[in-house]
Amino acid sequence: MDERMAKKRQPKQIAPERVARMFERLRDGVPDYDFDESFSPFHSSYDNWHYIGREKPSKEKPAVIAPGLSTDVSRPYSLRTKSDYSASDDASVSTATSPAGDTPKPRGVVARVSKHTLRLEREYKQALSLRKLSDDDNIHFVKPLSFHRLPPKQPGDKPLAVSMVEAPGRDYLKDLVVM
Repeated sequence: MDERMAKKRQPKQIAPERVARMFERLRDGVPDYDFDESFSPFHSSYDNWHYIGREKPSKEKPAVIAPGLSTDVSRPYSLRTKSDYSASDDASVSTATSPAGDTPKPRGVVARVSKHTLRLEREYKQALSLRKLSDDDNIHFVKPLSFHRLPPKQPGDKPLAVSMVEAPGRDYLKDLVVM
């Protein structure tokens, strides 16, 4: 009886060939991200597996997004120069690069993978709505990035759902707790 209890307390493990297949499916089904194959995925609550990765850098020139500019093709496109912006508009213009023109550091991501598609999709949509309702900093909740479905492609594959969120960063709990 003690062996059975000890086995239940151990973290859930996944066979190496299944891990390799999962990384292959993630590369095919979620092409905008690179996943760290040296980091072993871990199992969390609600039967989710977590895979760590990074967002791939964009190949095209970073776009400048200015409020009020329309992308409607039926209307003529007009360019505004830097001198046309007022000081208030300047703060609202965002670019994908840093002010020095350097390419940004790719952000860390976590892929939550589960066979429970409906549950993970609801979780993703709730995260989106919570982010919209939360404070301006949004520091108390993960940032949802995208949701993907991975259909089975080989015998033995199961349909899976992938919720991509921005990695929250380092765990500071160990710094706060004295052991």
